[in-house]
Amino acid sequence: EMQRSLVGSEMCIRDSLFTLSTLIWSVRKILIEEYGFSDIKANTAILIAVDAEKQISKLDAREKL
Repeated sequence: EMQRSLVGSEMCIRDSLFTLSTLIWSVRKILIEEYGFSDIKANTAILIAVDAEKQISKLDAREKL
């Protein structure tokens, strides 16, 4: 039973990472194709957004304490 639960959790994590990866690549494609960003500019914008989300998550965690 525990093994089955662990496998289910691992699948959920894998699926979440796949979804996140797909979303990031979709946003990158939009930035390049629809907004005319260069590859480097699109990558940088995504990295900035990911870093901002990390910082916001830290603030949210502090507020909950």
